[in-house]
Amino acid sequence: GISYLSFRLVRLVQEVREDEVEMPSIWEYLSFAFFVPTLSVGPISPYSKFIGSLRAPDRQKTPVGRSLLRIVVGFTKYIFLGSLIAQFTYAGLLRDGHPHAIIDLFIAIPAYAVYLYCNFSGFCDMVIGVSGLLGIEVTENFDRPFMSRNFQEFWTRWHITLSQWIRDLVFTPLSILMMRKFGPESANHVLAASIFISFLLVGVWHGRGLNFLIFGALQGLGLVTVLYYTVWLKRKLGRNKFAAYRKSGFVRAVATAMTFSYFSLTLFFFANTWEEMRAIVAALK
Repeated sequence: GISYLSFRLVRLVQEVREDEVEMPSIWEYLSFAFFVPTLSVGPISPYSKFIGSLRAPDRQKTPVGRSLLRIVVGFTKYIFLGSLIAQFTYAGLLRDGHPHAIIDLFIAIPAYAVYLYCNFSGFCDMVIGVSGLLGIEVTENFDRPFMSRNFQEFWTRWHITLSQWIRDLVFTPLSILMMRKFGPESANHVLAASIFISFLLVGVWHGRGLNFLIFGALQGLGLVTVLYYTVWLKRKLGRNKFAAYRKSGFVRAVATAMTFSYFSLTLFFFANTWEEMRAIVAALK
């Protein structure tokens, strides 16, 4: 909870500094900082949205019926689906002390990704629903991420508030600084470096240990690959062929499957400590 609290308060400082909101009173500050629904696992919703709802509640934005439905949907994902799918993840399937066929690993890899989504997005659904009952609008944190056609799109749909925080407070300032130093002719390389550094920080933010740093590096690598591939493809195909490529249903289906597969594989380092990784490898026949 401390990291989510810190990120929200840092964002508040930026909003005040850039005159997006006026300086809060001590009670408004404490209400935002310790708003119970978002205290433990977010979303990292901005102060401007919180204070707007607090000062002028709008039931059209937080209708009671929809808020109750979000709680039910979130509870179903978090408790029922999450618990069911957890049985097929690394902990539920592979780390039981028994030998396993390699196929079990290929079951656990996507299962953990789906489990994490159900667990995290389900909790966020409940947070948004409870906040809505209180008349407080909270920023959405997930938007069908497994439908993303590439990794860039994925990180605009997964943990949205973290992505926005990293974009506004790390990526954008760093890109501007590096662009001034290296010039616009190095724009693609500057963007790639800024992306990679930003997601190294994302990895460190998720937890202590080299495995989380590797997880962040792999996220950055995926995004940098999409950047350079898109630049190369535009040059190779030209505007019209690139537009046709983007519209292809087959290309989108393949790209979506590849995006989900890559993210699922990177979660191996997120889900397991080094000891657990060794236990998994040792259990495979």
